[in-house]
Amino acid sequence: MNDYDLRGLSLSPYAMREIGGETAMSWTEFYGRMRDGREFRFGTSFLTEFFDMPDSYSATDIERITPAIRGQQPGANRIYREKPFFTCYVDGL
Repeated sequence: MNDYDLRGLSLSPYAMREIGGETAMSWTEFYGRMRDGREFRFGTSFLTEFFDMPDSYSATDIERITPAIRGQQPGANRIYREKPFFTCYVDGL
């Protein structure tokens, strides 16, 4: 097997889909409602591929994404922000 051969692919627990639109100048803020009904606040300055996630949740737990409304009181204080791009390494080759 070559170093560049893939053994498998899997979804990143930090990757979200269905995010779009600017809710403030140079900023996108939204809420993610999880399958268990809890809601968390997320935000990004347009690096929208990967997000920090609340403990014991992954992006696949998000049931609905709702944009924040400018001028509306935030529903939560903590904002889960975008993660810097990172490289995945293969172990054991």
